[in-house]
Amino acid sequence: MKTVLKKFIHSNAICLMLAVGGISTLAAQEISKFDLEERAAKNFENHRFDQAVADYEVLHEMYPKEAEYAYHLGRSYLSANENPDKAAELLKFAATRNVGSDTYFYLGLAYHRGCRFEDAALSLVTFQKMASSHEQKKYDVDYWLAITANARQSVQLARSVAVLQQQPVKSAALECAFKNAANGKFIYVPNEFRTEIDREMNYQPLMFLPNQVSVNDYVFFSSYGKNKKQGIQIYRAQRVNETDYSLPQPLPESINTPYDDAYPVFDLQTSTLYFSSKGLNSMGGYDIFSCRYNAATQEWATPVKLDFPINSVYDDILYTPELAQTCGFLSNRNASTGGYVYYQIADKPGDYRTPATIDEILACSRLDQTLSVPDIAVPSPVLASLPATSQDGDTGRSTNGAKVKEAPSAESDYSKALQKAMELQLQSDSLASIVKTLRLKARDMHNYQKKQELVAEITSKERETKQIQQLADSQFTLAESLRIDTPSNPVWENSGTVPQTETDYTANLPHSIDKTAKSKTYETGFTAAQNAGQVVMADFQISDQSPYSNNNPIPVTNTPMGLVYKIQLGAYAGVIPEDNFGGLSPVSKEPTGSNTRYYVGIFTTSKEARKALSEVKSYGYPDAFLVPYFKTNKISMQQAREIEFSED
Repeated sequence: MKTVLKKFIHSNAICLMLAVGGISTLAAQEISKFDLEERAAKNFENHRFDQAVADYEVLHEMYPKEAEYAYHLGRSYLSANENPDKAAELLKFAATRNVGSDTYFYLGLAYHRGCRFEDAALSLVTFQKMASSHEQKKYDVDYWLAITANARQSVQLARSVAVLQQQPVKSAALECAFKNAANGKFIYVPNEFRTEIDREMNYQPLMFLPNQVSVNDYVFFSSYGKNKKQGIQIYRAQRVNETDYSLPQPLPESINTPYDDAYPVFDLQTSTLYFSSKGLNSMGGYDIFSCRYNAATQEWATPVKLDFPINSVYDDILYTPELAQTCGFLSNRNASTGGYVYYQIADKPGDYRTPATIDEILACSRLDQTLSVPDIAVPSPVLASLPATSQDGDTGRSTNGAKVKEAPSAESDYSKALQKAMELQLQSDSLASIVKTLRLKARDMHNYQKKQELVAEITSKERETKQIQQLADSQFTLAESLRIDTPSNPVWENSGTVPQTETDYTANLPHSIDKTAKSKTYETGFTAAQNAGQVVMADFQISDQSPYSNNNPIPVTNTPMGLVYKIQLGAYAGVIPEDNFGGLSPVSKEPTGSNTRYYVGIFTTSKEARKALSEVKSYGYPDAFLVPYFKTNKISMQQAREIEFSED
């Protein structure tokens, strides 16, 4: 009877206190302490941590000495990805009141989130001494102690990161963040690659799909596989023909750890796999790693963790190379309730510094550090797709205190034309890949009627490819004309440090090279090679007979600096005759493992390269294609277009 009376008095007392305290909504609904407790606990158990935070905040405010409320509010903050310092304060208070055997464990996680790694290790060790062997295994204390040690080591050096864009992303639309991916796009993993465990766990991750997946190429994705005891693992499947893939195979244990490994993105240009892992030497949550693949030996190099602060103590995922030497990735370091923020950064080595205090570490981790990083001129399509917002609410980049005004209308027209051209170019390249696949299929087709049907389809798609390519070329021409009429430099307001020269804020970027400079770079490299006695390329031509023989073999040539295009004729495993390519010249070769690739010509513009490509195909090499290079490295056609048509 006394217990019932006590509850009745408490219930009415809390309603009165809430009303007097000004919490009108709760008072109007006459929510008692016990109703609020029940709702908070239900939200907590159902992982609705943002709602649990709201409820426990009210309870903690009304009963600040109730250790249970402090404990649950601290844990809710952690799970909702909010306020790690406040979470640590609450959990420390709860720990001194002996609330829950796991309080010191979560206190360690709160300190870890706040980059207080010594305090985190001390709390975890305290929990380890207090916990039973079952609890130590349940919470995997050894793992978290190792994670804390990794994090403490990782923040000793902070890379200077130039953040070009940042944008909150809805959890249901993560794939939409990467509009500037250089070589492909994100899609949800097809059901054919999902296992029963994936469906049972309602797991449907994203998969990076390259623009052109040829026969024998791989696609990469993550899955629980057939046994969820191993957690999430990374798999790959090989394309065996026009429509089918091989059975998925897991990547080696050097990549797949006993902890979750996911979010693979394979960059075909550099044969590099980017993925996120909670194992290896992660500093907390998912960390981003890179791993090179040797196709000739079919071996993976040792994974390398990306620098702090690209990696943080939070989840960092989906690192993706983008256009114009930039990269994008997602992180929940500055987001709450499971959300993510998309960051676009300059993809180039930066300076390093040693953060001296926890505040400096936290500033670096938030990617709002003011380090000595030159401003980066972002290509127009990137700015157009994800507009940045400066701290004062104006649209534009903020650079060392200098504010960039909004681009003029001509720049906007240029951006639209270039974006349209890029979209058409993607369509044309995709169709060209389909045509190539159909030609291979037709070559091996023995049924005459079906072969004729394939030939008709090839002819139709070739016609469509040419039409779309013509539209793309006209859009590129339009973009180029609009670019000429657009101011070459941004307009700077007189506030803070203003760049004195172009190199102050566009140093070492491909789009800062104008056409004259590019031409000079190529010509200078060409002349220097000649003077050094190296074999260099002559002008493209088709003669009556081959200029190559046993006495004058096809040379291995150096690719000049700057932006250039070559036409690949084919890749051969064995020795071929020196006059194999008839009257085509200049032909060069490039040994790559067990194969040798053969190219013809070297061109400084896509227009002359495509004209020559048409002649090469008509000459008898219908599967020939363009390979662009920049600074002697292979790049994608999209990147080449961006470099060529972003020049002032």
